[in-house]
Amino acid sequence: MHGEAAPVDRTVIDVIKWIVDHDPPTRREFADRAGWVATCQSAFDHRIAGALLAAVDDGWVVAPVGGVEHLKERVLQRMRTCLTIEAALLDVAGVLTREGVEACVLKGVAGAHLDYPDPSYRAFNDVDLLIAPDEIDRATGALERAGCRRDLPPRSKTWDRRFAKDIPLVHP
Repeated sequence: MHGEAAPVDRTVIDVIKWIVDHDPPTRREFADRAGWVATCQSAFDHRIAGALLAAVDDGWVVAPVGGVEHLKERVLQRMRTCLTIEAALLDVAGVLTREGVEACVLKGVAGAHLDYPDPSYRAFNDVDLLIAPDEIDRATGALERAGCRRDLPPRSKTWDRRFAKDIPLVHP
């Protein structure tokens, strides 16, 4: 269990609808800093702070004085992390390709590039790959030889291939 999901701010819900429906909602102005900070935190909690910044840039969300600069700096920091993660994904994809292992990118990274008008609208924390069970040993072996390390050793020689739902590897 990961705990309860953070509550979603009304403006964040409107940002999500804007992304999905491509129809900006009514203009929202923040007079007080506390409301703006709560909205920004909700956007970060739900990994769409980049989309909130785009809504500010489009003019339908108006931040209080100093609020935009703070949001821009935090989004920039988060996007630097996302670019580092994407660089690691490219490295991993190269290793797997050279090994002849097919992998499908899932969840955050895939969604950012496929489901959003701009990948900067959706942040992510890691890379999730789907690999066929009969390719698991080759994939993990190749990635370990390339410098990736497992967070825990496998339970047995056949555990990963037969039972594992995920195998966390840390990229150097």
